[in-house]
Amino acid sequence: MKAVLFDLDGTLHDRNATLRAWLPGHAARFGLPEAYTARFMELDDFGYRSKREVIPQLVQELGLSCEAADLLAHYDTALDHAQAMPQAHEVLRELRGRGILISVVTNGWVEAQTRCMSVCGLTDLVDDVGISQGVGLSKPNPRV
Repeated sequence: MKAVLFDLDGTLHDRNATLRAWLPGHAARFGLPEAYTARFMELDDFGYRSKREVIPQLVQELGLSCEAADLLAHYDTALDHAQAMPQAHEVLRELRGRGILISVVTNGWVEAQTRCMSVCGLTDLVDDVGISQGVGLSKPNPRV
């Protein structure tokens, strides 16, 4: 084996742990009801659903008095809480120690995924990163 390709979200980045760490502060900041957190996680669908759909739906369903645009703007702070999967650093260091090249291939926006990798402490543990927005292709396209 000469190289290993990893996905970011759900593989090296524990996206659910990140959201669970961010949501209490988000809810407190806007005075959101307890039901908001669980419903956010459900509607988010492991990141496969746009927050531009999720948050307005939450505002409507829960009859929130705050603006969806304000909640959406605050979502940008979620990556301040980004957490790596429990064994991610150990696995990457072991592979590097064996001389194996490591690449991350992920869908998403360059700025967000780069920030996520940095906050998770993954940037210096990989040799290359391919982000769909940056390369103009998305997985599962084999050309990515």
